[in-house]
Amino acid sequence: MANSQISLIAYNKSDYLTHESVSLEDLSVLDESDKIFWINSENEVNSPEMQAVFSKFNVPDYLRESISLSNIERADVRFYNDCYLFNLIMIWKAPDSHEIETEQLVLLLGNNFVITVQEGKKGDVFGKVRERLSGGKARSRSRGVDFLCYDLFDAIVESYYKTLDGIGDEIESFEEMIFSLTDHKVVSTKLHGIRDSLLMVRKAIYPFRDMIFDFERIEDSPFKKETRMFLHDLYNRSMQELETIDINRELLASLQDLHLSNLNQKLNEIMKVLTIITTLFIPLSFITGFYGMNLQMPENQNPITYPIVVAVMVISAIGMLLVFKKKKWF
Repeated sequence: MANSQISLIAYNKSDYLTHESVSLEDLSVLDESDKIFWINSENEVNSPEMQAVFSKFNVPDYLRESISLSNIERADVRFYNDCYLFNLIMIWKAPDSHEIETEQLVLLLGNNFVITVQEGKKGDVFGKVRERLSGGKARSRSRGVDFLCYDLFDAIVESYYKTLDGIGDEIESFEEMIFSLTDHKVVSTKLHGIRDSLLMVRKAIYPFRDMIFDFERIEDSPFKKETRMFLHDLYNRSMQELETIDINRELLASLQDLHLSNLNQKLNEIMKVLTIITTLFIPLSFITGFYGMNLQMPENQNPITYPIVVAVMVISAIGMLLVFKKKKWF
């Protein structure tokens, strides 16, 4: 039988249990009412194990059918029979390619359980949450399931911060490179890539911030009073991240203006050189055209005429260059 993509963590203040690949036999631990459970599924919703988990926790059919990772565009929440379903978006920078990765996430919060359903991409942002739980951190293990949900929210907000920090570093390094890059298409592609990354993070943070704001203040919130203080911290951090996005967008607009100004300056330099070359050839073309006419002129019979004409052409070209130099046109 193939290993399932479902992991289970069960804990209380004194005990901790984890299964990396859950089987139906492992689910017997869910009957222990003194523990808090975190079940994480890698895009397995209809498997026998997940259906058994839903049945154990009496997850309503309405919420089961609402679990979909194909149409999450913004963070939102649904509530039914003491169970909350959160649609969220995780964002992080891949360590190998430094590309921004996004993954949709469904989080179910109940009386003593949290169920997370991910798309199945490699990695997630919950590594530190697992470390705190396995290490027996007093704050993580002694609080209720609402604090586990907050901890997962905190990991998502932290991933937004790290992503924005990486984008900020990219903007700073790009500012130094903008004068050395000669291919304007590369610069434009880079600018648009950074802008799209900022919009992606902004699109994820805005609805998440509003959702946290609502749960911080409503009376029927699933979060206890002591946990709501931490939610307020999440809200403030989300606001700071949105301000960081606005600052980075302004910097990006300034860099784009700087790039266009640099491009126009280079274009003006090219046009200046071409104009000088064209101007130099105006008197030369006149002289050669005049003496190239098929007419019998007395000076054409003199053998010294040719070197005189060449000397006049050279002198006129040098004279014009000296005038241009004196006027600092090049």
